[in-house]
Amino acid sequence: MGLVIRYFRKHPWQRRMVTATLALVVGAGAGVLGYPHVRDWLLIRDLADENGEVRVQAIARAAALAERSPRFYRRLESKLTTENDTQFAAIVTVLRDLGRFQIPTRDPLLIDRMRAVEIAHTRSATDPQGASATRGMILTRVLLSERDNRYVRKALAESAVDEAGGVRRTAGVLAGRLGDDRTLRALLGDADPSVAAGAVFCAGLAGRGELLSDISTLFDTSPDIGVVSSAAYA
Repeated sequence: MGLVIRYFRKHPWQRRMVTATLALVVGAGAGVLGYPHVRDWLLIRDLADENGEVRVQAIARAAALAERSPRFYRRLESKLTTENDTQFAAIVTVLRDLGRFQIPTRDPLLIDRMRAVEIAHTRSATDPQGASATRGMILTRVLLSERDNRYVRKALAESAVDEAGGVRRTAGVLAGRLGDDRTLRALLGDADPSVAAGAVFCAGLAGRGELLSDISTLFDTSPDIGVVSSAAYA
C-alpha cells in the first residue's frame, strides 16, 4: 500500500486521472440507478399537463410502462390521492386502459370522484347532444350506486345546473334520494316544465315536507299541466 501511495506522490497526473475515472464510473452508476426514478417523475408530471396533446402522449407511455413495470404501476396507484383533478383523471385513464381501475378492491370514493370529474368536464362543442347523453349516463350510475359522499354531492351540484334538461331531471331524482332540499327547491323553479314537474314528483316521493309550501304554490300558479299534476300527486 505504501508503494502505491509513494508512486502517486511522484506521478500526480496519474492520481488525477484515476480520480477522474472513478468519478465518471460513480457518476455513471448513479445515473443508471437514478434514471428510472427521474423518468417516472417526469411521466407522472406530464399526466397533469394542461396541454391535452402532452397528456395523451403521457397516458400512452404510462400505460405501456405500467404494463411491464410493477414498480411504476404501484407508483401510479399511490398517485390516485392527488388533489389535481386533471392528473387524477389521466391516471384513471391509464388504469382503465390496463383494465385495473374498476376492480373489486377499488375504493368506491375514487370511482365516485372520477364520475364527478367526468360530469364536470364532459363537454363538446361539436356534439353537445352526445356529450349531454354521456353526462346523463354517468349521473345515472352515480344514482344507482346508492352512495352519498362529497363526490356524489359534487356530481349532483354540477348536474343540477347542466345545460341539458334530461341531465337536470336525473339530478332531481338524485336530489330526492339524498334529501337535498336546496337542490330540489332550485329545480322546482326550473324554466323547463318537464324538469320542474320531475322535481316536484321526486320531492313528493321522497316525502320532503320542507318543500310543501313551494309545491303548493306551483299547484296554484303553474300554467303547465305536467307541473300541476305532479304537484297534486306530491
